[in-house]
Amino acid sequence: MWSTCVPWRPVLLQTTLILIFPAGLVSRKQGNEIRDLDWKKTFITKAVRHQRDVIPVYIEGRNSAFFYNLARWRKRLGIGFNLEMLYLPDEMFKQQEKKLRIIFGKPVPYTTFTKKYTHHEWAQKMKEHVYRLPGGDDDFISQLDI
Repeated sequence: MWSTCVPWRPVLLQTTLILIFPAGLVSRKQGNEIRDLDWKKTFITKAVRHQRDVIPVYIEGRNSAFFYNLARWRKRLGIGFNLEMLYLPDEMFKQQEKKLRIIFGKPVPYTTFTKKYTHHEWAQKMKEHVYRLPGGDDDFISQLDI
């Protein structure tokens, strides 16, 4: 999938910043909370392989109730096609005149991602960290029991 979207290797070899959404999808409503699905390990794997530090980013936003309800009903009905994604452009236009809050955490050196955990486990730890950023907890390394 990566190679069909963008020629990643040349980009990763540069110092260009890259924004990756590790869940691969827009956040979904789970219970009463809007949260990402499981984060994919790819951003950890690429960071380690290409010796690139990770800057955690929390983006606060919300789609319409229609969007989240459609996703919930699609799943309940067993429809595999991601129908709600067709409504994302409309959801973006509904955000005009609204403020978007973006919080950056402290950079995490790629050397942090040791073999103590799998890349998938590191990705979930990073996800937990990103969700703590709005509370002012921006130091990933101090949260680890290394």
